[in-house]
Amino acid sequence: MPARLDIAGQRFGRLIVVAPAPSRKRVSIWRCRCDCGTEKDIATQSLRAGVARSCGCLAREIAREIVISRSTHGMRHSPEYSVWSGLKRRCENKNETCYPRYGGAGISVEFTSFEEFFAEVGKRPSAKHSIERIDNDGNYAPGNVKWATATEQARNKGNTLFVEVRGVSKCLADWCEEYGQPYKMAWQRIRKQGWTPERALTEPSRWA
Repeated sequence: MPARLDIAGQRFGRLIVVAPAPSRKRVSIWRCRCDCGTEKDIATQSLRAGVARSCGCLAREIAREIVISRSTHGMRHSPEYSVWSGLKRRCENKNETCYPRYGGAGISVEFTSFEEFFAEVGKRPSAKHSIERIDNDGNYAPGNVKWATATEQARNKGNTLFVEVRGVSKCLADWCEEYGQPYKMAWQRIRKQGWTPERALTEPSRWA
């Protein structure tokens, strides 16, 4: 791994670089202190590229300003509001098909309003993102929700599927990312159709 670039003491937006943090997968990481007082570990490249400018408080403030600037919230037809409505239904409506796995299992929504929820998570990054609970045993609550892709969510499940390809074992989500295959398709090939992991990951996808 190349020598770590020393950026201790430098400021990036609201962040002051405090000290080196353990590297992850050959990526240089720094412990940073935000002007709001929160400390967070952030990759060097994210700091230098301007991707990370705060611990996350800046994005939340911008989201609040967007909400406040619109009458009521003006987002009833937005994808963010659709996601909000969906999580409310599965946690509170006993007639929903998936209620037993959410509200029926004790999962609740702790946000008091859509405005509070939107201020927490901000705009949906893409149509591939949905809301994930960081702690799968926790509720939809401040500090426990984020936008994530299906692949990212697969890594956070308690029943994460690990498979071996050519002598190397990884979770299926990581293999799918490496081979460029849709996670759900690979999972069905292995678990439902009995394919070997290598075949499931290397045979061309028929999914659109």
